[in-house]
Amino acid sequence: MDKLMVFEPVPEKPGSSRPVRWKTPDELHKEIKGALQAKGLDDKFEYEIRLKDIPCVPLNVWRVVVFVTQGTSEGWYIHLAALLHTHTWLDLGFGKTFNRDFAWAVAKAIAEHFDL
Repeated sequence: MDKLMVFEPVPEKPGSSRPVRWKTPDELHKEIKGALQAKGLDDKFEYEIRLKDIPCVPLNVWRVVVFVTQGTSEGWYIHLAALLHTHTWLDLGFGKTFNRDFAWAVAKAIAEHFDL
C-alpha cells in the first residue's frame, strides 16, 4: 500500500517518514503503464486503465487490493481498490479486456509492482 502514496520526512524523527497524500491518477497511471509495458502487457485493453482522484489519504484504509471481475454483459474488469475499516471499498481505478487470462496477468503485474 505504501507504494501508492507519497511520503515526506518527519523532521523531528530523522530517518522516519509519513504519508502526505495518495499518488495522483497520472502518477499511478504512468507507473502502472510502465510496469505493464515492461512485461509486454499493455496492448489488449478495450478501455485504458482509468484511475480516480483521491483527495487525501483516508486514515481508515485497511488494505489495497487488485482483483478481476467478469463484466455483466461481456469482458473482464481489473479493479484497483482500497478496502476500508468501515467494511466498504473505494474503487481507485479499473481497466477492461475481453481476455480473461490477460486480465489476471495484468492484476498480477499490478499487485507485484505495488507489493500488494
